[in-house]
This record gives sequence, structure tokens and C-alpha cells, in this order.
Amino acid sequence: MTIHILAVDDDGDLLDLYALILHRQGYIVDPASTLDVAIRRLQSKQYDLLICDDNVYGEGGVEFVQQLQAGSFGDNLRTLPFLFITAGGYERVAKAFGLVHAMAKPFGTPQTLCDRVERILKKAADVENTKSTIV
Repeated sequence: MTIHILAVDDDGDLLDLYALILHRQGYIVDPASTLDVAIRRLQSKQYDLLICDDNVYGEGGVEFVQQLQAGSFGDNLRTLPFLFITAGGYERVAKAFGLVHAMAKPFGTPQTLCDRVERILKKAADVENTKSTIV
């Protein structure tokens, strides 16, 4: 199964870096440089993971994900797994969503990013498997 990831950051170089690193692991990464572009992409395509900066051109990535979870952009996006990669708001993001969903910039090696993505995707798959077992 191919994993589709939406990466949202206002730094084009970082979007290219995420795509390069994750493509080598077999993931398909679509970039979005604004939250408006991200919303349009999320509403037109099914993604397995959202990677988001906490501040995209002055807009709040944390608030964006909270709106996703509240169903503001569609009920199908409420449970979309996500990872914040943030330069300045790490503590705030970690407190709001938990450490597994937050990474500080710079994140170290490419493997650090891949390991975190794999951990979040595995956790999401475990939750989905539990749901299907219960039903």
C-alpha cells in the first residue's frame, strides 16, 4: 500500500527536503506552502499523514490541526494522523498534542524524520485495527 503524505510549510526548501527524505522510503509527498492550499488538497485527496509547521506565513498550524480534529473541513479528516515540525513552538505543540506528534527543527538526521513518521503511521494503523476488531 502506498502512503500519501501532505507536507505543509512556508519554507520551500524544507518541503523539498521532506519530499526527498520520505520519497526514498517509498512515501508519496505532496507539498503545500499555505494552509489554504493544504485545505484544498485535503478535501480533494485521501492522505495517510499530515506533516505541518506550527506557523505557516503567520497562520497557526496548531489551530489548523485542531480545526481538522473538530471536523471543520470534513468529518473524514478528524482522525488524520499528523506530525508537527516546529522551530519555535515545540513546547506548545508538545503540550497540546503529545511528544509523539512534535519534532523540533532542525530534526537531526533524515532517519529521525523517517522513524517518527513510521511510529505515527504504526500507531494510527493499530488504532484502526482495534476499531475494526471491535466492530
